[in-house]
Amino acid sequence: MSEVEMYEDLEKLVNTVEDIGKLNITVDEDTHTVSCENSPYTLTLRHSDFDTEKELDRFIKSCERLVRSSPEYRIWTSYIRDSLGYHNCEVTGEQHSQTTVDIHHHPFSMFAIVKAVILRNMAAEKDFCSYDICEEVIKLHYEMKIPFCLLVSSLHEKFHNGFFLIPMELVHGDTKIFMDKYFIHLDEDEQQTITTRLAINRNNCGWKSYKWIESDHGND
Repeated sequence: MSEVEMYEDLEKLVNTVEDIGKLNITVDEDTHTVSCENSPYTLTLRHSDFDTEKELDRFIKSCERLVRSSPEYRIWTSYIRDSLGYHNCEVTGEQHSQTTVDIHHHPFSMFAIVKAVILRNMAAEKDFCSYDICEEVIKLHYEMKIPFCLLVSSLHEKFHNGFFLIPMELVHGDTKIFMDKYFIHLDEDEQQTITTRLAINRNNCGWKSYKWIESDHGND
């Protein structure tokens, strides 16, 4: 970039800053809200509700992606596998070092977890941004309040396609925290899905051909 081009870019930046200064912008640092006398709209960091279900759904999915892509979540999954020893598929016994073995949230999906956290904040009339929600979800994981099981990727996919039921005997962790604090905030369909999953056990899951059913673990 030539000196002339650099000067022109700097001049544009200065003009932009000067233009902003003329807008009579007010910033409330306590609420992280920006307002301007030339506009009827305000810019706020945090939400209290959503205008449509579509907006809520988009926000949930965004938070879910943030959680899954965060360093904290990756550290949690590594701890589950490497320190706590959960690295084998609960059904086939295959190891994560041999093939892909996923940590599957059950009976509460990650989507349901994030949604319930958001709706609980809304019910408490507590303003929030996506980072507030993600922090709460991550804390629930680190406090081991999110139940999970380990599934080889093919069975994980089979479950999400609706062709595989997971006995609750395979699930690690306490479901009580989520049921007590968050379950009530989900809609009827989501509650029914979770209730149905909670009722699945090794006697009514509909499959008998896996080693787990015939093992000592399956007869506990």
